[in-house]
Amino acid sequence: MNPAELAASITALAIVLADTYTDDELQILASIFNQLGDTLSTISNYRDSLKDTSTQQTSGFSSSSSASATSDSSSSSNTSDSPDSSNNNNNNNK
Repeated sequence: MNPAELAASITALAIVLADTYTDDELQILASIFNQLGDTLSTISNYRDSLKDTSTQQTSGFSSSSSASATSDSSSSSNTSDSPDSSNNNNNNNK
């Protein structure tokens, strides 16, 4: 099934459900499907992270070295040399 067919199928299902259930029931169904989607996404992301961890360990990289590299790059982007932070400091001194 291609993406357009998938979207059309989901739309058709939504229309059938809307014709079958009350507004209150539809709100509950929407909440259930949202939670289901979020949970499936969490499970999938967790599985991917396990694959990434096993790949890093077999290639000689540990998860702690990649985590420290990530924290170093994120901390370097928060320096006070940016124009916005110097403007904030000047505004506070007025």
